[in-house]
Amino acid sequence: PTGTEGKRRSLTATERYHFLEVTKNKPQYLLFRIMLFCGLRSSEAAEVQFSDVVTIQGVKFFHIRGTKTKAADRLVPIPPELPIGSGEGYVIGERMNKSKYIRRTSHLKRDMNISMGAKLYRNQLIPPLPLAEDFVPYYLRHTYCTDLKKKGVDLRLAKELMGHSDIRITADIFGTKNPALCDPVMACTTVQWVLATSTACGKQSQRTQSGNNSLRERMNL
Repeated sequence: PTGTEGKRRSLTATERYHFLEVTKNKPQYLLFRIMLFCGLRSSEAAEVQFSDVVTIQGVKFFHIRGTKTKAADRLVPIPPELPIGSGEGYVIGERMNKSKYIRRTSHLKRDMNISMGAKLYRNQLIPPLPLAEDFVPYYLRHTYCTDLKKKGVDLRLAKELMGHSDIRITADIFGTKNPALCDPVMACTTVQWVLATSTACGKQSQRTQSGNNSLRERMNL
């Protein structure tokens, strides 16, 4: 899946809450949770395999091989909210194709609408729907980046974690107004995983140009 990267905004606190509620403990939505908690592109989340999971100083990371640019090859911490076990093959459990991705996105939006209070008639959603019409899964990745900013993660480290080829792309997201800050409903979760990012990568980023480069050197990647 290629996703939709032309539109950029973060999830509102309300959207985040209902997203987490409807995707919790549902394997079919693991791809989307990886996008939110690890900031991966949809294609990266779909392709990551158990063999790409590495552990450094007690912290688990995805070694993303990159599907877009050379900069996309990186290490991304896996937060406690995203328990990844062991196994073989794809982490999401199956090979994803475009039709499956579109269908799964449709199911996600339907479940979020129902969770947000949408009414049903003969199993069909009745408009107007509470979920914003512009909602696309790419917003999950964008939210990850703005969460990094809110937690004080250095711009250069954020660039590495996002796999951006140009730091100006990261800076543009950092400078984008976050609708979640204007939402009257406070988010029911915090991005504790960013603390793991800072702990595992922050010290390395002080010694080198980026925390991920330091980790790659230690792992001979």
